[in-house]
This record gives sequence, C-alpha cells and structure tokens, in this order.
Amino acid sequence: MSALALLASGEGMGFQTVLDACRRGELDAVVVALGAEKKCKAVLRAEAAGVPVVFHTWGPYKVAGKLRATYERDLAVRLRMHGAAFILLDGWARPLTWGIEEVYPGRILDLAADAASPEPVGIVGFVRDWLAQIAV
Repeated sequence: MSALALLASGEGMGFQTVLDACRRGELDAVVVALGAEKKCKAVLRAEAAGVPVVFHTWGPYKVAGKLRATYERDLAVRLRMHGAAFILLDGWARPLTWGIEEVYPGRILDLAADAASPEPVGIVGFVRDWLAQIAV
C-alpha cells in the first residue's frame, strides 16, 4: 500500500477525490498527510477527514534569506515524518525547485497533468497508473 501526501493551496478537490478513492479501495494507497502554507478549503477537508495537516510557510525562510530549495526540503522531511512515500500536487501555488525532489526523487505527481494529457483518464486512474509505473 502506498503512503501519499498531498500539497494543496486551494479547494482541495483533487485531495478529496484521492482520499475518497483510497477509502473506497479504488487506490491501493492511504493519504497520510496534507501539506499547506495556510488555511484553505483543502485544509478544512483534511481536518474533517482526520488527515494530519502540515502547515509550512515560506515567509520565515524568505525573511531569513534562505533558498526556496531549503524550504522545500524541510517540507519534504516533515511529510516523510508522517510516513509519506509519494507526493501529489493538488493546485500547489508555488513552482517547485530541486529541494523537494532531493527527498522524493521521481515520486512527485502533479494532478493537473492528467487534464493536460491527450487522453485524460481522471484523477483516480491517473494516480493508479502512475503508482503502478513507479512500483515496477
């Protein structure tokens, strides 16, 4: 079973879809955490579902003159502490650098990529196919 963390900064529709699919057994996975920079609808969804929320804001890093990659690496480590093996992006507001990829190499999926694909399969099918490819 795959342990997933999602990063969201908005409505959290992708988060809810993945969470529901996991709970129905449509994905051989469990959502172990939601990462967010601030309170948003996705956070409310996670709290209502009993999913731990990891708040991680950029502001203190910026004030301290730290690199964006440092911020991301620290976020990734915090998600790893919740047992996350994979990261799914659900409308994450900030572009990612190599910092998070350092902790999760090849284990990050942007849910928006399904909608951009020539043959979208829906979020659940997209995540299922991706996890199957990575498990090989």
